[in-house]
Amino acid sequence: MNIKIESKKENALFARHEIVFSLAHAGETTPSRTQVRQLVASEIGSKTENVVIDSMQTEYGLGATAGTARVYKSADAARSTERVHFLKRNQLYIEKPKKEAKPAAEGDAKAAKGAKKGA
Repeated sequence: MNIKIESKKENALFARHEIVFSLAHAGETTPSRTQVRQLVASEIGSKTENVVIDSMQTEYGLGATAGTARVYKSADAARSTERVHFLKRNQLYIEKPKKEAKPAAEGDAKAAKGAKKGA
């Protein structure tokens, strides 16, 4: 697999680099997002966890894929900026622990029930 960086643009507002790449993989299957993230990271000189693959389009029968990626300074910067579904696709999503709801006191529930009936 050979990767070629077509363009690299710095986006200072989001503190990231936006990459357009093309990938030649003749005779092989379409690479996974994880493989492409590793290739982009090695080509740019960054860590794999800092790369988010935005889109990939494979040319049918040609063994060529084109796509876009975003490279952040850290994985935390990516998590704070990217939408959840992109994080899940790129295995960067960390689920936050849910807060447990406190059970209502028994007297409060009965009082609320009585108030509804009387109203």
